[in-house]
Amino acid sequence: PPAPFSVEQFKDTPIAERKDLFVNELLNTKKAEAEYVDCLKSFCSSFIASIKQEDSDLKRSMMVEPTIATLFDTFEQISLASSQLYEGLATYQTNFNSRSPSTDENLSKVLNEFSGALLLYVQYISSFSEALSALDKKARKLAKYLKKNPFSSVLSLEQMLTLPQNQIGVYHFTFSKLRALDTTQQAPLAGVLESIEKVYLAIHRQETELELLRIQACFIGNPPIFKTNRILVTEGDLFRVTDDNRDKQYRFHLFSDALIYSRKLTSESYKFTRALKLSECALNDLPDRLPDDLNAFEVVFEGRKFKIRAHNKATKNEWVNLIRNQIGVSRTRRTSSVIALEEENAKAAQNVAASAMSKTAKFITETLSDVDMAKLGPRAKIVYEIVTETSFVSQNLAMLVKHVVEPLQMMSKGVTGARNEEKFYQKSSKLGVFKQGAQILNGALEQRRLQAQSKALNSKDMANFFASMTTLDVCTEALLKDLVKCAREAEWSEKIAVGESVIDNIKNQRIESTLQVYATCLAPTRHTLVSSTFATFAAGLENKLGMKTLPQHLESVFLDVKRRQELLRRLLGETPQPHRDYSKLSLATKSYGDLVGRVEGELERQRNYAKLLDIQSSVTKTGLLGDAFLDCLPSKDRVFLKEGDLVKVCRKANKTFRFWLFSDYVMYGSKYVGTGKFEFHRSIKLDECVVKKGKEGDNSLIVSSKEKR
Repeated sequence: PPAPFSVEQFKDTPIAERKDLFVNELLNTKKAEAEYVDCLKSFCSSFIASIKQEDSDLKRSMMVEPTIATLFDTFEQISLASSQLYEGLATYQTNFNSRSPSTDENLSKVLNEFSGALLLYVQYISSFSEALSALDKKARKLAKYLKKNPFSSVLSLEQMLTLPQNQIGVYHFTFSKLRALDTTQQAPLAGVLESIEKVYLAIHRQETELELLRIQACFIGNPPIFKTNRILVTEGDLFRVTDDNRDKQYRFHLFSDALIYSRKLTSESYKFTRALKLSECALNDLPDRLPDDLNAFEVVFEGRKFKIRAHNKATKNEWVNLIRNQIGVSRTRRTSSVIALEEENAKAAQNVAASAMSKTAKFITETLSDVDMAKLGPRAKIVYEIVTETSFVSQNLAMLVKHVVEPLQMMSKGVTGARNEEKFYQKSSKLGVFKQGAQILNGALEQRRLQAQSKALNSKDMANFFASMTTLDVCTEALLKDLVKCAREAEWSEKIAVGESVIDNIKNQRIESTLQVYATCLAPTRHTLVSSTFATFAAGLENKLGMKTLPQHLESVFLDVKRRQELLRRLLGETPQPHRDYSKLSLATKSYGDLVGRVEGELERQRNYAKLLDIQSSVTKTGLLGDAFLDCLPSKDRVFLKEGDLVKVCRKANKTFRFWLFSDYVMYGSKYVGTGKFEFHRSIKLDECVVKKGKEGDNSLIVSSKEKR
């Protein structure tokens, strides 16, 4: 929604009066935030903390649901961020009353930190509807639990969970008024309002997705109704006039890019018939002079006329106007993305490349192209390298979000549209009995494949990994803008100061916590995506992602951070101590070093965990008797040490087995010939066995345990 206040509303208000109004509004915001924080903290301590104890079947069943767990985690982070905003505003009030010279500077820091924290609301909203649906399935048990264990609030559970979403409207009103009144905090307040705009976009996207998923669920055969950026305009029952002039009723759905009509099976069940691509359609409004044309209009697609009749004139006019508008929008969108064929090939290629770039990428490219490298000093050259490197990283992250994260998020909802998009607009031919059976079978297999993918992707680790990749994309783009701004303000001279921008990116933009989440979730995400369930998806990415494999692309995110750390070290080495950037740059370099160390340690733990998962998936058990160790092999506390083939002395004949040595167990199994699979034989706990050297010169060892020697 548009901002409730603008600078124009207060342009005639004296400066002194505007300052007083600004301070009063900030103090009122502090009071309102105190009440909001009390509600959040109370709910976190009395309900979420209790559920996270997982000391009952209900609590455990709630926390294994990834959407519920993610929602609760994000709710707690929002509570912490709101507490920090309140504390910052309280400090501002103290500084203002004591007339501290650092009042405005401290307020800027508070607003910048809150601007980054508002992105938590985007993550909250993205998981809200699915979490609420999961909670709704447990409504009866949850009602009994709340009756015995009520949380301290007059609000219901649903009202508490929607509280953060409702708060966005309050923030929009408050901070737009503050920006309209203020004369010193324009940049920080603009950042807050920009973050609020992103939250509103997330809300709109969520509402659109829910609507499309609702419609998708009504269709049999799984046609690709759900599609990123597709919007439902209207739907209703109309008549399709057949070639022999008979009216046949269908359910019509008008989307932003297509007109779809389907055979109605029940009130909420349809069989897809045909889709017309609006950017290639023409509309003819038929006059009512002839009886056959009463309340009718034509849509022309691929040279064929589709005559459609409404129940009355008002309905006809409504559909005609909506379809005409959407055709115009679709054609404009298509025309703007197509390069004229008459242009030279080189220029056309350049324009196509430019159209694929984001506004930020275009801005950065134009900025860097204007820099004369020969005139740059040592520090400026390194800053140029940092900007160039960060630009590549930003484009790579944007590519991963577009081609990996967003399609996988769509799959997690149990739908996909990319593979069937071309067939979507093709005319469906009449099929014989056997072909119809094959089509139904293929549809069922496709549905099972989508269900398997959705089940694999609906985990807390996957949800957190997707959120971390999206946040890293936003953070990197923000850092890139700040670095270029610093360089341009200093005119690419040796006075360039980038330390503060880097520190702000680490702390306020939450890149530190985001990288920790990325490192924690990388191993389970990689393990999921390299499985056979996603083999087709991974193969289809080869042309989009280049020579690297999907796991290599996912792991490159941390390598990019390490390269940035090395460049900051070089820049610090070229910066003399009297330089205004030295202290901040020193702190930024140290912060990056600490961050890289923590993330590297977590990645090493995750690589170990991934290895344990790979070993578990390669070993199979046969027979009725199993071993509990194999079932719980992947553990955060277990370390893989070594594996290899050894010969075991047996009663009848010596046999070669694959042995795996862990920090607490040794396990061995026999290999299936021609495969990478093994049959499990035995596991031995190390603290319950004794290892001795064998006879001199025979390279043997003896492992004695309670069960067997």
